[in-house]
Amino acid sequence: MSYRNIADRKKWRHAKSNQAKKSNVLRDEKGTFEWERTGTRHGKKKKYLTNFSDTLAKAKKSTTSDKAYALPFGETFRAAKKAGKGQFRWKGKQYTTQTKAELETGVAEKEKFDREAKRLKNPQAKRKKSWLKTFGESKTLKEFAKKMKARKS
Repeated sequence: MSYRNIADRKKWRHAKSNQAKKSNVLRDEKGTFEWERTGTRHGKKKKYLTNFSDTLAKAKKSTTSDKAYALPFGETFRAAKKAGKGQFRWKGKQYTTQTKAELETGVAEKEKFDREAKRLKNPQAKRKKSWLKTFGESKTLKEFAKKMKARKS
């Protein structure tokens, strides 16, 4: 290679870099995209340059109801509880504003009052003596066994 050829080569390279590069940006019905290599030998996929999903979602939100774009459950729950509501609707389903702890204490209290009401309703109901009390009242072991047998039947 001669000196002259090297200079010509540099000129050729410089001229090629100054030329307008062909754009890889293409368009389809969804927006502008360019092909992106996936790492495999011939694999390509479309990489969209416009963020059309956000614009479509915003447009859809303005035309649809708020049901699809509800507040998070926690915020809705707190707002309903603060307003003093017993129940609220979230994403088409009905929920209560009671917490798990409130529900558990409510069930325990209800059972306690039900037992007390039942006891007060029938005050003459016989209560079984404990076996220990029966044992204490018995003078002999034979008498205790007899009372326990009668108690089972």
